[in-house]
Amino acid sequence: MSRTPSRLAACLAATLLAGCIDYSETLEMRADGSGTLTIRQTIDLSVLENVKKLASSRGKKADLELLDVDEAAIRKALEGRAGLTIRSLAVADRTEGETTLRDVDLVVEFDRPESLVFGDASLLVRPFAFESTEDGGHRYARQVGISATDIQRLIDRDEARKAERGEVPQPLDEKQLAGFRTLAAAFLANRTAVFELHTPGPIANANVEAPGGVEGSVATWRFDAFDLVADSRTLEAVSGAPPTGTGDR
Repeated sequence: MSRTPSRLAACLAATLLAGCIDYSETLEMRADGSGTLTIRQTIDLSVLENVKKLASSRGKKADLELLDVDEAAIRKALEGRAGLTIRSLAVADRTEGETTLRDVDLVVEFDRPESLVFGDASLLVRPFAFESTEDGGHRYARQVGISATDIQRLIDRDEARKAERGEVPQPLDEKQLAGFRTLAAAFLANRTAVFELHTPGPIANANVEAPGGVEGSVATWRFDAFDLVADSRTLEAVSGAPPTGTGDR
């Protein structure tokens, strides 16, 4: 029987750490493409420890480093990136009954959408589009969650590295993928993920479904965390021109 590739363990960690928690994002866009991103997540440290054990049994030290969710690790991942500035970062542990939780609050400023793209086990922001429309408004499109293609891409990257070292490739099969989702379902039960978008002008339409909604220049998408592991989702919105006198900011 083939072993689960080490990168699959890291991939599992990335999705579970976006779901063994309650996760929320607030993305405030300006007309010039700059903006502010606020991420708030609460991590169950017992789940984190279990995922680390999984990665330890399957992978290498580099995979374990992906699982560090502390202030030093987050600063190391983000500081020095062109066009990205950490405005504030707070990491604090607290106890609820017998459970130890870690609250992570991060606020970053960015000068363009490309600057905001980063990814590891604790934070994951994909490339997204924020384009001007002919009427002075903006069109927003972004993928969230993880699909089978995303998982396979991580596995392929790991297998290519193994091949360079002369190791025998171990491709991901459907049984392993099914096992990944079964394990994820247990961890992500009753967890939520919220994505909130603020645009410079009023939002004319967005692919928001209940219990999310649109109010003025704010669109809110709400998902069960497991939905974002079962497949990726695309968030889309179109806004009108900003109110007169607001300029690019």
